[in-house]
Amino acid sequence: MSARELRRPSPCGKIAWRVRPAPPDANPQPHPRAFLPRFDRGLGAGPAEPDPAGPESEGRCAAIRGYEAMLILRPDLEEGQTEALVERFGQLIQAQGGTVDNVEGWGKRRLAYEVNGHREGVYVVLNFKGEPAVGNELDRVLKLSDEVLRHMIIREGE
Repeated sequence: MSARELRRPSPCGKIAWRVRPAPPDANPQPHPRAFLPRFDRGLGAGPAEPDPAGPESEGRCAAIRGYEAMLILRPDLEEGQTEALVERFGQLIQAQGGTVDNVEGWGKRRLAYEVNGHREGVYVVLNFKGEPAVGNELDRVLKLSDEVLRHMIIREGE
């Protein structure tokens, strides 16, 4: 590692830090705390400054991750209403920049306990890919939807 230019990995949208070049008469060995942007390194190097190119210039952008959403819908919805509801959630994912990979309907199943006065629910599994903001927005909309009894969104591979 050189004290001339150090970069911390950071997710898209965060500031990537770069150490200003040290003067030619400075010690060529980096200080052990050279990676910390707020400390004086004692090497004559200037303070850290934001990298003007940003993390996007190095190919680092927001993580596109795989997600799985399990939805339990009200059992009194008709087949057409259920499909329209799932289609609306798929369009929301696409509007946020994600892609829907798979939609799997498990049908009507008995619940372990009563939820909002219902003993059954229609199970639907959505597999999609997108940035974390896509999952957050879908979670927000699912919480507000009266047709959804329960839902859970997890990252695939964890």
